[in-house]
This record gives sequence, structure tokens and C-alpha cells, in this order.
Amino acid sequence: HAWNLAYNITALFPDPADRWRWVNNGIRLLRDEGIAANPSDPRLYWELGWLYADKVAGQWDPAQLYYRASFASEMTLLMGAGKGEAVAVRRDAGTILRLASAGLLPDILAQADETYGPLDWRLPESHALYWALRGRPFQKPDSPWCNRLVWASLIEMVRGGALFFDPSARLYLRGPRLDIAVKGVRRCEQEGVFAAPLTRLVGEQFVREAMVWLYAFKRETEAAEAMAVLARASGSGGGATLETAVRQELSIRLKGVDRQAGQNLVEGMLTRGFMWNALGNSEIGAGFGRLARLHWEALISLSGSGETEADRQAWAEVSQRARLQALREVPEASRATGNGQP
Repeated sequence: HAWNLAYNITALFPDPADRWRWVNNGIRLLRDEGIAANPSDPRLYWELGWLYADKVAGQWDPAQLYYRASFASEMTLLMGAGKGEAVAVRRDAGTILRLASAGLLPDILAQADETYGPLDWRLPESHALYWALRGRPFQKPDSPWCNRLVWASLIEMVRGGALFFDPSARLYLRGPRLDIAVKGVRRCEQEGVFAAPLTRLVGEQFVREAMVWLYAFKRETEAAEAMAVLARASGSGGGATLETAVRQELSIRLKGVDRQAGQNLVEGMLTRGFMWNALGNSEIGAGFGRLARLHWEALISLSGSGETEADRQAWAEVSQRARLQALREVPEASRATGNGQP
């Protein structure tokens, strides 16, 4: 029933506010009735976490940005935060009561923060991880679906676990969380994520993601740690340089992607980088620029022809479009002093 409300009934309504209402109806049915009646059933915790991961945070629903912004606003009111601030767990009596109304236990929130974060609780990915942690004590050893959801959620936080949210400017911008990447790389072997077939692939994907982002953001020592973990997980002796490993990973990801789709991917990265620059965070901005360039070079290498003058012209055009899009996305009032241009 919860799935039907959140997916099928939602699809009947074109208005994002109506859709969000029915997504929440599905969430509440699972959280407040299903889990309350069956508190030791791990599938219900997984299903609820999956609603946050796939429906609220997914990329395929046309109202996805509305869901994200609405959820961030609701969590800001529930837990308290200002513009651009991450939501932290508070333990005053009023906050604990409000958290309880949303099925959130401060001890589990704190456990998630200490083990993997701190997390930004305005993000639905954080809540997907939370409900996976709630269900993990009840899962069967041969069916660790909640473990799998923990690591799938962490992948998304490496990519976009930092949030700048200003509802008055209609600005919702995500950036990477490299600290979560480092913490996860150092925990995955400890948690035995590579031991079970159901979690092995998602664990390897997490470490590969961490390696690429850390390398692009010039944290080569920690990226090399991730590469070493991958080597141990696969039983290989390694041998490749870090740069070679990263470029090979991107080539694998982009193999079979047509040139226009690849350029769109690069343009999106550049746009996010220019937006962060405009907001005054040049570190994230530069990292996105390097990540975009690595993807661009991987696209060129797959063509087998080497960079041509046409490629250089295309890069300039993609960069210019991204810069103009960033100016459209970041209102002038939101731009950092001295950062009128991204």
C-alpha cells in the first residue's frame, strides 16, 4: 500500500505539491503503522529507506527537485538550521519530541553521524541511511539488504552530501563530501562489505567513487588509500598508478556513452562548479572543474583520435554555456562578495 501511494497514486497528479503529499502518505503509512506493528521486520525498514533513496532523492520523477526542496524545508523546521547550514542533531526536549513525530531516534541519528558523517539531515539520502541502520539489527546474515542500502546511500553522499539551500532564492545546490568518502573507505573492510555478494558490488562502487572524487579534488593520498582497498578486495596486486586507475575507471564508465550525452554530463559538472564559485566556495568549484576535465579527456581518449582543434573549440563552448547557466541559476543577491562572475 505504501509503495502504491508513493508511486502509482502520485503519478496521477501533475501538481508537484499534490505529488509530494502522496509520497508523504506512503512514507507515513510505512513509518507510523507498518513498522510500529512489525518492529522486527527488516524489509519494512529497507522499503522506507528505499522510498527516500529512490522516490524523494531519485533522478527520474519530474517533481524531484520539488521533493528535495520541500523535504529540506521540513527538516530545517524540525531540527533547526539557517540558510546554507547543515542540519545537526540536537538533544533539547523540544527537538526530541519533534524528531519522535517523524520516527527519528536521536541515538540512531548520532550513531549515523559518528560512524559515517556527520550527515546533513536535510538530505533524503541521510534518511535512507538512517532507516537502513534501524533495520540492520533484524536482517538475516544471508540477506543484508539494509547493509546494501547504507552503502548505496553513502555513494550518493560522496557525490552530493554537501548542500547549499536557500528557498527564498529557489537555490538547491549539492556538492561532494570528501570526509564521508575518506571515512567510508576506512570502514568498508572493517564492516565486511566485500564479504557478502549482495554488498560486494555496492561496496566496490563506493570505493571507486571515493577514489575518483578524492583524486579530482587533489586529495591524492586518500585517493591512493581507496585504490589500495580496491586492490585488496579484488585480490590483485595493483601496480597501476593512481592517475592511471582513475582514468581507467572513467573510461569504463563512459564506454558506450555517445558524445552528446558525454558533453552534457561534463557541462553539468562545470555548471555546478561555477555555481559554487559564485557562492564563494572556490575549492568545490575548482574540484568540479577538474572532475569535468577528467571526464572530458576520457571521452576524447575513447574516440582514439587524440584531442583535436574541434575538441578544444567544443570544450570552450561547453565551458561558456556552463558559465552562463550558472549565472542564471545563482541570483545576484546570493553571490559572494567579489564573485559576481563564476
